[in-house]
Amino acid sequence: MSTQVLCLNPRDCPIKATDEIVVMPFDRAQAFDMFDLVVVNLQQKDLWRCSRDNRQSIDSMAHFDTLASMIGDSKSSEVLILLPQNYTFNYDYRGGGYNSRAGYYKHTPLKDMLEALRHALLLPLLHEDLPLAFGCSVTKCGSREFSSDFHLMKEASSGFEEFAESKAGGITCFSISERVTATTLLVEDSAALIDLCQGLKLLPAERRSFPSWLEEVPFLDEKSLRKRRQTILDEMTQLENEKGEIDTRLSEYREKKAVLCTKDFDLEHRVREMLAKILDVSSDFEDAREEDFRYETDDCVYVFEIKGSVKGLKREQVSKTEDHVQICADKLEEMCSSQRVKGILIFSSQIEVPPSEKDSYPQKQLEIAARYGVAVMSAETLLRYYEASERGNLGPDDFIEILDSSSGFVEPPSFS
Repeated sequence: MSTQVLCLNPRDCPIKATDEIVVMPFDRAQAFDMFDLVVVNLQQKDLWRCSRDNRQSIDSMAHFDTLASMIGDSKSSEVLILLPQNYTFNYDYRGGGYNSRAGYYKHTPLKDMLEALRHALLLPLLHEDLPLAFGCSVTKCGSREFSSDFHLMKEASSGFEEFAESKAGGITCFSISERVTATTLLVEDSAALIDLCQGLKLLPAERRSFPSWLEEVPFLDEKSLRKRRQTILDEMTQLENEKGEIDTRLSEYREKKAVLCTKDFDLEHRVREMLAKILDVSSDFEDAREEDFRYETDDCVYVFEIKGSVKGLKREQVSKTEDHVQICADKLEEMCSSQRVKGILIFSSQIEVPPSEKDSYPQKQLEIAARYGVAVMSAETLLRYYEASERGNLGPDDFIEILDSSSGFVEPPSFS
């Protein structure tokens, strides 16, 4: 019986490929009806994370939408969905900076966010609202006992056909539709998967495991075929690891380029991270003094205003930057500080339009900015300076020198 196991990362999947089991990442899922059984494995800890400060989504959410469509399109294969255990949901990823680490800054056990797990995360995949409840228990299914962290509440599960229940009386294996089965049981390896499927009758009853010594009996070119098969598997693993690294980098690049099409808090967060990286400081900044980002040297305070709009540059954005400059200057004067203040407006204009089709900033607004001594930098120009910084062609002092010498429009770098 042919089986396809789909997961986030085959390298870390405890269910390994065999002669009858193919293990593939979500984004390389093969047509379901090529297999007798398709297993959707949601039991990988790294699946349950979101780069944003958001518990209503995961970074792999698009895979769930695709898998839901593939399940709906399938006409013959059985589908088994392995639901998650009580993993830690990691979210709010931040890049590293001065005195700060890169990583996820917020963490919540799935048991403490069941509403979000049911309605926002699992519903798009299952198209069913599962009455999940937390409670660690054990269930006998097939020839072994399985542990589980969650179960369905019996009193709210009348719409699901029950296949197995835990020793505590919770439903742990159940049908979602005629050919789709779900389980909260933890599947720790390939042998456990086979036992579970036999217990759920997803594998034919007449199936029998062959004795291990049978593999040692030579036959035709079996030895060379197995050697070649292992070479292919090793190459696939290597390529999959390389592809995963490339996908991660491409995703990071996409997140940086998104300064061209975002606004409000989303844009502010992205720009802060980019400025912090260029200037080699922490991106942890609270807008307590009106401005969106601040950088200080011994003789100057650099006040950044970050704005995005579906329209072009308006006088109000320039004026607001100057207002914040004046507020900062007044506070410094009260403190008898000799530091000067430099205002920088980073503006992402016409965010619904490709860069090549955007209008130039109005000359009148640039002249007003120059009169105030405010530097106006487009999101496209910031992106190019960030790119130069990442390539090692721009240091913090270089960037500050460019800001100091700019009033009005800031030209993009002549290097990259």
